Amino acid sequence: MIGSTLEKICSGWNKQAAGNKHAPAPKWSVIVLTAAAMAVSLGGRTSDAADSDAATVKTIAQLAAQMGLAPSALVRVEGYRAPGDGGGGLFRYEPDSRLTADGGAVVKLESAPGRMIRVVDPDEDVFAEWFGAYGDGDAVMPHDDQQAINQCLSAYGRVRLLAKTYGVRGKPEVYNAAVSYHALDLGPYFRIIGSGRERTKIKLLAGTNPRGGGPGDNYFTIISNRAFHESAEHIVISDLSIDCNFDAQDKHTTIHAVAIRGGGGLVERVNFRGYGTGRSPESGSSRECFVVHQTLVFKDAGSCRRAAVYRDLDFTDCGHNGMLDGGVAEITHIALGGANNFENAGWIMPQGRDPEFDPTNGGENEKNWWPAYGGLVENCVIHDEEFEPAVQKSPLNGITYGDCIGLTVRGNRVENWEGSAVFTMSWWNRNTVIVDNLFRGVTNGIVLNMASTEGKPIQCPRHENVLIANNQITLGAHRNAPWGTCGVSLFGGEMPAVLRMSGIHVRANSISGRAYIDAKGTRVCPIGIKVQILRPTYHDIRFEDNALDLPDYADAVNVPQVPFGQSMMYFPLALWADATKAGHVLFRNNRSPAGKPLYPFLADWDFKNAPVLGKP
Repeated sequence: MIGSTLEKICSGWNKQAAGNKHAPAPKWSVIVLTAAAMAVSLGGRTSDAADSDAATVKTIAQLAAQMGLAPSALVRVEGYRAPGDGGGGLFRYEPDSRLTADGGAVVKLESAPGRMIRVVDPDEDVFAEWFGAYGDGDAVMPHDDQQAINQCLSAYGRVRLLAKTYGVRGKPEVYNAAVSYHALDLGPYFRIIGSGRERTKIKLLAGTNPRGGGPGDNYFTIISNRAFHESAEHIVISDLSIDCNFDAQDKHTTIHAVAIRGGGGLVERVNFRGYGTGRSPESGSSRECFVVHQTLVFKDAGSCRRAAVYRDLDFTDCGHNGMLDGGVAEITHIALGGANNFENAGWIMPQGRDPEFDPTNGGENEKNWWPAYGGLVENCVIHDEEFEPAVQKSPLNGITYGDCIGLTVRGNRVENWEGSAVFTMSWWNRNTVIVDNLFRGVTNGIVLNMASTEGKPIQCPRHENVLIANNQITLGAHRNAPWGTCGVSLFGGEMPAVLRMSGIHVRANSISGRAYIDAKGTRVCPIGIKVQILRPTYHDIRFEDNALDLPDYADAVNVPQVPFGQSMMYFPLALWADATKAGHVLFRNNRSPAGKPLYPFLADWDFKNAPVLGKP
């Protein structure tokens, strides 16, 4: 199970960050440009006549060697290292400029005062090649391009990547260099745009193996916030592929593709490949992989608080960690949401612990919650991955979300895939719509989970006003699924009887599955709809008008020995009478393919009771 809060994903998961002194950058209502970028942009596009009068040199090095230029003189460069390599452009001489040179937008002259400033129209594309990117990541001896791409982002807040493979390696995180690494920077309003998801690739180069300062410090993200407590809001990443290249590393490091700490982000038309969950050989620690994930900077009141939009994403081909001994953590492909301070973790605030943390009621209070609003996961495809302990040891989850209000999950496809298509654990979850998805050949379709330990809830879960409708769920024959397969599951562990799940409406879904033999030789019969909540912590749970094509049933004393006898399950039997009388749970008009009404079978505490159907 996902055992850490969603915002920990981006933090480096280390309490040392409590001492972080990094101050967030000032907030602006529009993109904050560096001084270099403002100088470049204000230059505008020169007239054709002026352009034709410009002197010409072959490379940036030759540009830096210029002498005797008149103020505002124009010089055209044919390439960065060689003519035609994409790094050329038009520069204007500013003798009084003292802007920081970056070798691409601002060039310092070797033997003359001032700077050469690249002339850029504010509306035109800008390129990493201007800063020396090679784009040869698939070559035998590739160069790493993260510095060039980051310099372009720093100067202009955007970059257009060409139809190339850009190789990247890591750099230590500013807030805690001993723990986490990432390659490419995100800041407010940054845009990383490729030339097509099959044409442009960002690839982690082989042998990067970014290691931290000690056992268990094993995190790497391809694209992540440039500063931990600065909201990277309204970012855009689109039209490219990201290859985390897990199998070309030492497999000790968990590798994510994109981590966004900030609201309003858009990630669309992106292929994700080669992500994976590592395991530290020194400590045995294995940290979860969240391939693309978004959360908020807790209590950054000036930032956007909208959850991300993920559209037209494609996930497959995760990394191979079969060589690792022992268990490894999960891979969750899509995650998004807000933030919370339920655990009063020191890394939440820049200065350390939140001084306004309210410890009453176990910390489970609205003021300790920082939800993201809205959000959309649409037309994403997760496919062709298996959980096979001898090969791919990581259990798989598809879409998860937490600390959200008003998320929509629609039109997605998860198929040929050994995992839960939608899995939401112990987070706050309000006003969610999960509709019109196709989940085919999955272990679980949709799971709402409330976990506990030692009789206490983990991360203060709430699932409120969730609509699950018009989804097609076909369960696979997954030999290594430890608890079998299930279409829609509501689970609640051992915890105090406080209302935690309400207004969950599951209607007009199509769920099908067949019995199979698992890896232990046991015959497994899938369950279409399952309620397994140990205590009366729920109200207004409705299962209506669902079509259930699950004819098989187990040879068990508590299962009705009739076709479709295991289509639905309710646990525990002891709560059934009170729950139905009080309107806590309702099963109505759920039917077999032949139109026969179906009722849940009731399971007692030890699953050894005589067969009982939960009829009204």
